[in-house]
Amino acid sequence: MDAQIKEKINDIQLPDDYRFRMFDMFRDLDVDTYLSNKLDERIKFNVLCNTNNSKYKENRAIAYNLAKEDFCFFANNFAWIQNPRADERKKEHKEIPFVLYPYQEYAAKEIIKAIEDGNDIPIEKSRDMGLSWLLITIFVWGWHFHGWDLLVGSQKFENVDMVGNVKSLMGKARYVIERMPGWMRPKLVKKVHDKTGLLIHPGHGATLAGESNNTNFGRSDRRKAILFDEFSSWILTDSAAWQSCSSSTLCRIPLSTPNTRGTNCYFYQVLNNAKKKNLPFLTLHWCLHPVFSKGLYVDEIGNVRSPWYDNELQRATDISQAHQELDINFEASMSGKVFPGFSYEQNVSDDVKYDPGLSHYIGVDFGLDATALVFANYDHLTKTLYIFDEYENNGTTREGSDIMHYVDILNSKPYRKPICYGDPFSGESRNLAARGMSNAGILRREGYVFKCKRTKVQNRIAATRNLLPRIKISPNCSLLIEALSSWQMVKPRTGNTSSSVPEHNEYSHICDALSYLCWMLKVDGEKIFRREPTKLEQTISGVMV
Repeated sequence: MDAQIKEKINDIQLPDDYRFRMFDMFRDLDVDTYLSNKLDERIKFNVLCNTNNSKYKENRAIAYNLAKEDFCFFANNFAWIQNPRADERKKEHKEIPFVLYPYQEYAAKEIIKAIEDGNDIPIEKSRDMGLSWLLITIFVWGWHFHGWDLLVGSQKFENVDMVGNVKSLMGKARYVIERMPGWMRPKLVKKVHDKTGLLIHPGHGATLAGESNNTNFGRSDRRKAILFDEFSSWILTDSAAWQSCSSSTLCRIPLSTPNTRGTNCYFYQVLNNAKKKNLPFLTLHWCLHPVFSKGLYVDEIGNVRSPWYDNELQRATDISQAHQELDINFEASMSGKVFPGFSYEQNVSDDVKYDPGLSHYIGVDFGLDATALVFANYDHLTKTLYIFDEYENNGTTREGSDIMHYVDILNSKPYRKPICYGDPFSGESRNLAARGMSNAGILRREGYVFKCKRTKVQNRIAATRNLLPRIKISPNCSLLIEALSSWQMVKPRTGNTSSSVPEHNEYSHICDALSYLCWMLKVDGEKIFRREPTKLEQTISGVMV
């Protein structure tokens, strides 16, 4: 390492922030010398274990035991990984020895300790820190040497296992196993020990399995540890998947970089819980990476930067996304949200249940591509809205396009008949109902009160934002929670302007249903507030009229 750069890093004072708490552990390390020594040691051990050495059998036995007892020894001397960004023009190798950086050694020891002690350990990280490779290599080590039964999961199955795709988790595991020395490697037979989403150890039968995210993720298994890769991206299933694994393992490892869901993903709740209760967690900021941190400096407003960091910001098409992924900034992703004031911690409560003693309403959005219902109680004294149920169906199907299907859903619920607040266009239009009556007319015929009032979408959103601090939602309403967390405004293609129009996507209808409800509560509330008392006059007979 350049002496001047090293001196600058040694003298720098980083801000008092938990993200930089590990930096001082590696501040004085000469990384170039460190890595050179590690590579020399790797070559030495491989030479000792080569068949050209007269004592190679004894040396292999010693090396095997050392690898079994010490993960870092195994990774530094016998593990290989792939560098997908290798540039052949610069003579960079795609297949590289997995010589651990100091922060990776530290992280590996903390992760293995959590697995062996039976503790959950959430891990927040900057992007490109090599944590997926590190965790998969730890899992392969524990599976092979110690007989650990393990499970890995990601948001899509193609990210869990896809033949020939080393980007998938199981693909990484096969890559590590296949490149272990022959005398150390377990001999896997295709379709016997190596199946889609499953590796079975030929010696002791331990399994390393993969599964995509779902509400019953890992429920039926008993595992030494379970990995939730990029847990922030487990849309609609994160909370249920996390809870379903609570009886399957003592060690859950959620790993993630912040994404557009910001603070409203369940990963953020798990991570914050660990921080508040002083439970195990890891924060791996880019400043710990010896390549990324070369030339590290703190700018005039206290931001930690480096030439690499500056270049990443220049390359980024979305600066706020770059900040959230590099700086581990969950709040940065909240810009552009339709409902930035929504908070999982403040708005979601296990105590929300249907209360027959309170006024009962539903918000309805009839759409051509989907129809959504939001069921709620409203306390007029505290002006609090309790959302306890939801329903949505695809409007392009025969069932989902028929208003009578939704009448059947309403009638099947164990609630008294609600007042329906909905879309005045699709609600009152006969063209969308296709039964000779409007959707609103059919609901009224079936005994339901349907109210609506035309207004701009911005007014509905404003009414919802104003009520949001007093909205409580049952965790069972996963679609609405996800929509409130993720729905964003349309991004203008050009100019430095911001849009006030929300995107039309999978979140639109459930959020529109809520906004109709909030808007009409506001309208009806104003009618009550503005209503003047009836003026009574006394007649000759003395009767007040």
